[in-house]
Amino acid sequence: MMRKWVKTAVPVVVASALIGCQASNTPPADPAKTADAKSEPAKSAATDKKITIRFATNYTGTSGLGGPTTKLLDKFKAENPQVDLVIETAPGFDLANKIKIDAASNNTPDVFNYWRPDPNLGMDKIIASGAIADLTELKTDPDIKDLFDEDAWKTATVDGKVRAMPMILFYNMPIVNKDIFAKCGLKLPETWDDWLAAVKVLKEKGYIPWAVSTIPAKSGTIERPLNYVLDRMLGAQRVSDLFEGLEPFNKPDVIKALDYAKELMAGYAPDDASALEDQAVFAKYVNTGKTAIIISNSGAMATVKPELLDQWVPVEFPLIPGGVETEKRMIKDLTQLYFAGAKGYADPVKKPYIVKLLKLMTGKEAGKMYYEDGGSPIPMKGVQIDTSKIPKVIVQASDIADKRPGNYWMGKKMDNAQRDKVWPLLADFWVGKYTGKQFAEKLDEAYKK
Repeated sequence: MMRKWVKTAVPVVVASALIGCQASNTPPADPAKTADAKSEPAKSAATDKKITIRFATNYTGTSGLGGPTTKLLDKFKAENPQVDLVIETAPGFDLANKIKIDAASNNTPDVFNYWRPDPNLGMDKIIASGAIADLTELKTDPDIKDLFDEDAWKTATVDGKVRAMPMILFYNMPIVNKDIFAKCGLKLPETWDDWLAAVKVLKEKGYIPWAVSTIPAKSGTIERPLNYVLDRMLGAQRVSDLFEGLEPFNKPDVIKALDYAKELMAGYAPDDASALEDQAVFAKYVNTGKTAIIISNSGAMATVKPELLDQWVPVEFPLIPGGVETEKRMIKDLTQLYFAGAKGYADPVKKPYIVKLLKLMTGKEAGKMYYEDGGSPIPMKGVQIDTSKIPKVIVQASDIADKRPGNYWMGKKMDNAQRDKVWPLLADFWVGKYTGKQFAEKLDEAYKK
């Protein structure tokens, strides 16, 4: 059964598109062999009545992961005819609204995908409300215990309890159009000076350097270059502290870093970036050969026309002379995970099938499909990937990301109120409205309580 979710007038905060802020080929466990393996699955009160499991997702339609998700759900339905799987869909970030409303109504879906449990994405409050199941027991399940590394479990853990199963990774890496660079007489950028020269020349030649949207509440690209400049200059932990509000921005070294970022960013986005969401930027500029640099989450390349993919190559963001970082690091983390509703998980009739569905959607078979068919990097270990099915640029970028130590996204510890004040300032920064010092002062004002 498929249900579409329709927006209501209930006032809720939409999760930002800035996700950082874009997933065991062991056979699915028999319901009797779940985390509660000592007991048989409880029988339904009426043996002729199916067990209803609600599954919510935004992987529908043309979504890169829509196809793999549909195939996996079809498999679950075929293997579990006793289950009535009710599929509830909400496109894009409407899923965040749906889950928040459902949780507030004590009607959380039994299984659903969602973004990381970071403060700025809203899941921390849903967990605190008691609406999300504690999945800690699954971490030691024989089918799962060797599937993910500790970094993945760390992101999935809140206050010492595993709250989700890892699904999809993201990394932010510059991807450049080598054909456009060549037409402009530019080599692929390697140093900081190369980058500064490139954005200037690209604009002079009539190209848009950065393929970014600057709509504060809907852009997944607005902060990417700034994040890298600040990390390189100040170090990732310091940057995290700044955006959590633990120290002021109006300091000489921070101002210097912001001035560096302005030189790289200001005036180099599309003129209508404030009116276009990310997908529209790709459609209007990336897929028409008008822009030269993509810096988005790792799933973004799935929206590039297949016939254009060979024009794009990954390049690493450079070290900056005088900066704190002395080795190149990559901004990366989990981006999507699977959660379970606490009420359904506590039901002894439902729980075995919820566990089975979680295992299916985050296992090796799923990971292979997410990567090969959806072009999304995955956290599952030991998955045999046929790289011939994946665009070369994605394979190359993933290889680089795998080898580099990671930094968390700068907004990981921001709450919604902080982000809603900071991101509009960042949109102004893109058009050159502030100097580094003015931007620092504006940021400090935004963090005043």
